[in-house]
Amino acid sequence: MFFRDETKKKYLLTAIFVTWILILSCNDDLEQQSKEYETIGRIIEVQAETLSIANKITLQSEDEIVEDYFIQTYIEEFSPMHLREHMITGDPVKVFYKISDNKNVINHIEDFDE
Repeated sequence: MFFRDETKKKYLLTAIFVTWILILSCNDDLEQQSKEYETIGRIIEVQAETLSIANKITLQSEDEIVEDYFIQTYIEEFSPMHLREHMITGDPVKVFYKISDNKNVINHIEDFDE
């Protein structure tokens, strides 16, 4: 069965449109993953595998929003003990993070002086 030229044209335009939409949606995901965000807040929970490696912190931001931030690399100056010290004293931290697989992944943490 042969398609008429108009039918072929419709299929081709539909395929081009679907491909274009897929490329645009992937590009947004890549842009979001490479963009670095920052927030300031107080640590309200620290989750650690060992005494030297933390996995996750829960942060309450200045606008009272509570979110989890995941630590995937070793952050030398912010051991679990140092993070818990911030949790106990209530001293704020500044967190630099990216969004990966819908999770906030920490790139860097700094002490924040109010």
